[in-house]
Amino acid sequence: MNKTPHLVFLIVLAIASSCSRSAEQLVAKAEKAYEAEDKEKSRELYQKAADMGNAEAHFSLAYKFPLSYEESLYHFTEAAKQGHEEGLSHALEYMFFRAGDLTTANPAEALELYYLS
Repeated sequence: MNKTPHLVFLIVLAIASSCSRSAEQLVAKAEKAYEAEDKEKSRELYQKAADMGNAEAHFSLAYKFPLSYEESLYHFTEAAKQGHEEGLSHALEYMFFRAGDLTTANPAEALELYYLS
């Protein structure tokens, strides 16, 4: 029996677990920096964690910092796709009520996001 696929799976699993812990550590550091009023450092740390796919980091970027409509919607949507309930709520709000007008609103995308999360 070839054990190579099992070994590769275990290595990938270990790397994914390590990245998850690292992203969670970055979020914890970002929250401390935010509480200490170091917004620049906080945003940088949240961004690094978001780049690693952390839902809380995506949500925090859009919720705590002034971003463009598109950037906020992106981060709320990314958080929602990973099951972040507040991210879903804010993403749907942006898609419907903050869209600006009926041509910008995207109910089909909102429904798809709802089913994904």
